[in-house]
Amino acid sequence: MTDKKGKLFLFPHTLTKKGADKDAFLTPALIEAVGEIDGIIAESMTGGLSFMKMFQTKKAPHNMPICLFNKKTPDEDINFVLEPLLKGETWGFVADAGLPCVADPGAKLVRKASLKKLEVKAFYGPSSIFLSLMLSGFNGQNFAFNGYLASNKENMEKELRVLENRSKNFKSTQIFIEAPYRNTALLESCIKVLDKKTALCMACDLTTPEEVVISKKVCEWEGIDLSEFHKRPAIFLIDYHSFR
Repeated sequence: MTDKKGKLFLFPHTLTKKGADKDAFLTPALIEAVGEIDGIIAESMTGGLSFMKMFQTKKAPHNMPICLFNKKTPDEDINFVLEPLLKGETWGFVADAGLPCVADPGAKLVRKASLKKLEVKAFYGPSSIFLSLMLSGFNGQNFAFNGYLASNKENMEKELRVLENRSKNFKSTQIFIEAPYRNTALLESCIKVLDKKTALCMACDLTTPEEVVISKKVCEWEGIDLSEFHKRPAIFLIDYHSFR
């Protein structure tokens, strides 16, 4: 094994398959860094290829090595993923959308890379979490991202009440996501169980021409046609205090 340690670059990806936001983060530093990599660690093969096709890489994208790392990757496989870097190579790490290591299991990879004294460098880019918070008008001083809620309707509605209580007690914005095909069901549950004066925001199709951001009291959501948000990438926020 060489004494030269490799590098792990954490790259941003577009938020949607349309790639409408790519020009916003194609900085000279990012373009140069992608040109250095010997391979890419990706959440999926599709995500890795679509990322590399936006850049000039050492080899054609379909000839670049791709190693998959996602929530299904066993912890014991992390050493295998990092093996080329321990031999001195430079690899990138990219999620299917947005920033790696934020709302995905990439933290384990970075932690292991740091323990092995590999150089880790992050590059900035779009994040639905922060973009939606900026656009919501909700409290940006105290907020929490909660990932996906329970798929079971009863449990999901219990979790919504818990998040609303956290927002009330800690004066915080609570942020969560859902699979696009469940958007309508989630919004219906929000309208059903949340306090009518609690503020609810949905940010949909961020960074695309179809972007929609709606921030209203729960009672004001009752007159909106929710079906128009079916199967559209979205993120949701609630703030007990903002609109009172």
